[in-house]
Amino acid sequence: MPDYKNKDFKEHLEHKIEKMRIKQNIKFRAFLINYVAVLIVWLLVEYTPLLDWAAFLMWMSFEDANLYMMVMIGIWKVGAVLMFMMPGLAIWWERHSLKSQLEN
Repeated sequence: MPDYKNKDFKEHLEHKIEKMRIKQNIKFRAFLINYVAVLIVWLLVEYTPLLDWAAFLMWMSFEDANLYMMVMIGIWKVGAVLMFMMPGLAIWWERHSLKSQLEN
């Protein structure tokens, strides 16, 4: 069992917690930026003639191109959650448990 009363260990743990906080903030900010990008792309696809051009270039009907684009945007959103949000939550959870151990 680690000695939480030791000053060097306590400083090491505080430094580790601070590094984890920085990583957590980076992950959450990346998630928010990615989500804004997804919303912008969704608005471009849904409310402009961009979808007509995409359907023409992919030799698809308008409905098929719309479905394809929405599925791709959905996959993009799920990928963002898996790449940024879940690791950010895991870092937060670990940092929270280290802080609670440090305070006891």
